[in-house]
Amino acid sequence: MKKIFLMLLIINGLFASEALFFINSISSTISRYDIESEETDDDFAILGNGPGVAPNKMIQYNGKLYVAITYENRIQVFDIETGEETGSIVLENSSTPNDIILYQNFAFVSGNVTDKVYKIDLIAEEVLASQATGTAPMGMAVYDNKLYVANCGYVFSEGSYVPGSVSVLNCDDLSVLTAVETDLNSNALAVINDKIHVVCTGDYMDITGKINVINPITDEIEEVYEIGGCPNSIIFDGNETVYLGNGWPAGVYSYNADNGNLITTPDSGIFVGGNAFEIFSGKLVSADAGNYIDFTDIYIYDLESQNLIADFNVGVGVTDILYCSGQTSDNEEDVTEAVNSAKVFPNPYNNNQRYELKVKFAPENYSHSVCWSVFNIKGQNKLNGKQQAVNGEISLPAKKLENGVYFVKITGQKINSTAKFMIVK
Repeated sequence: MKKIFLMLLIINGLFASEALFFINSISSTISRYDIESEETDDDFAILGNGPGVAPNKMIQYNGKLYVAITYENRIQVFDIETGEETGSIVLENSSTPNDIILYQNFAFVSGNVTDKVYKIDLIAEEVLASQATGTAPMGMAVYDNKLYVANCGYVFSEGSYVPGSVSVLNCDDLSVLTAVETDLNSNALAVINDKIHVVCTGDYMDITGKINVINPITDEIEEVYEIGGCPNSIIFDGNETVYLGNGWPAGVYSYNADNGNLITTPDSGIFVGGNAFEIFSGKLVSADAGNYIDFTDIYIYDLESQNLIADFNVGVGVTDILYCSGQTSDNEEDVTEAVNSAKVFPNPYNNNQRYELKVKFAPENYSHSVCWSVFNIKGQNKLNGKQQAVNGEISLPAKKLENGVYFVKITGQKINSTAKFMIVK
């Protein structure tokens, strides 16, 4: 155990400081906020070929940021430490990528105008396949190897909406399993307590926002929660509260994940913003893009007390926020407990095998995004990523690793786990 503890201290020492990344859609940059120093770099990375390219969402994988550049029909790739561009993944013409999510070694991208979803191999950084969905796909989520795609139903040529829907696809081959008709303008969704919560924004006028709850066993809507307003973003705190960002004007709703009862509304005056969210270490980060002309106001709240604990400005028109974990506790008792809390299987792992290396680190109902890093016995960082857990598990791209002993470190909402595993051939 002492050897493991010393190894973990080396690993912890190699972590960069905790940071928040912000996509500034109007100013076409990425802002980086160092949580420890509270310093902001609004030109950490330059997005696209200049203003007007409408960057939208991002993911982190293996030390890189992948950003959907809507009007350039591509995914731009950056080094997460330096902000330097390292590559570009070109999509179909007029695809106008909207959302991008991580699943195992792949990314799924929604093409808002082509009415398709694209599957990208992140190791090769190339498009593997595409599949037609409903009209104007937007937000996505994965549960039980099924990709749920919210189709808002906006017909660009007519400037009006058709009924919303959620397409359900097989993650492996993108085959269509079913389609679920929803309330108007299904815009975003999230996996919450083994259910799919779909945000239906309404028409921004007479038809107000609702949450359609899909049971993934039957892929049918089993409950509808009346929210009001025009919510279009969603995030879950991992306990019992779901937060929704109102589309216009900005504001934050929250509701109980189990019964849909409203907890706060924009009129409550507790939370500000809602144009984009992130949750880390018991804190809610909320962006208020205001008039999309001036800098975006960022607010960080303590979720337990609901108190505002930090506020600052970043670039113009924030559309996404990403947390990157940094150095964690050096307390021996905490770390050794974390070692025992995660299990890698199969272990040892033969990287010639067809099945994936899995890490079980949380209960079955844990479905949040987590950051992970893999280190060798010398403490050298070999792989990094961020992905949504499914049933308290993640998959690692272990086929890229040579023979040897490794440690995987996982951090996220109420998670700080480390496990030891071996690669053999």
